[in-house]
Amino acid sequence: MCVLAAGCGRYGFGPVPDGVLGATDSATNGGDGSGSGSGSGSGSAMPLVGYAGVAAAPAAAAGNTQSFPITSHAAGDAILIMVGCAGSQTPTSVTLTAPGWTFTPLSPLTLEAPAQIAAASFGAIVPATTSVTATITFNGANCNRGKSILGDEFSNVDPTGGTVTFDAHAQANGGGNCTTMLTTASSNEAIWAGCYVGTQLTGPGAGYTMSASDGVGDGNEYKLTTDPAGMAETVDFANPNGFVIVTATIKPAP
Repeated sequence: MCVLAAGCGRYGFGPVPDGVLGATDSATNGGDGSGSGSGSGSGSAMPLVGYAGVAAAPAAAAGNTQSFPITSHAAGDAILIMVGCAGSQTPTSVTLTAPGWTFTPLSPLTLEAPAQIAAASFGAIVPATTSVTATITFNGANCNRGKSILGDEFSNVDPTGGTVTFDAHAQANGGGNCTTMLTTASSNEAIWAGCYVGTQLTGPGAGYTMSASDGVGDGNEYKLTTDPAGMAETVDFANPNGFVIVTATIKPAP
């Protein structure tokens, strides 16, 4: 079981109280190091991490809890999930559980108050390829304007899990293009991000590929890099107004 705190575009929250793992309503960068530059092209010739596909994108409705299937491709792969809550109440934390799975909280619940949205992220290593039913629960809010649950799977990753595999993360909120910065902690990492918005995303950032989407404006993206450790990466989506972005790196297999 994991606990965090929640976003999907729809406009009024009040300030986020301190929740489990430190709910926040300001941009923060959880990545390690302070390298410079951005892009993908200065490590080995070919990216090492692979994109395996969408792992979860259920139709998410109002309510504080929902069960949904995770369909994985291979044991040992990495799955990253963005979860979002929209509504007039402020969620204080969020939990994600599934039998036999261990979810690592990554970005804490982050709020964009004018849009009444909040989002967080989790990472996990797939323990087995059998389909599993996971449950998301937002505490302190009924997400009366809807939820979003979007997961992607990556192959050829460090199977250790936790903050070894997901070795840097960042989150931010604001208005306009959905953007933040992230610093790689290892070489040849994949970069994943999810953006929960007030209305609708209009496209991925430069060099990124759109992945899981909920069909109502929110989505994920990724980039497979050959960059060295310590590289400062720009992570963004094209977006017209309020957003919460969550992002993480994925370390390749040793």
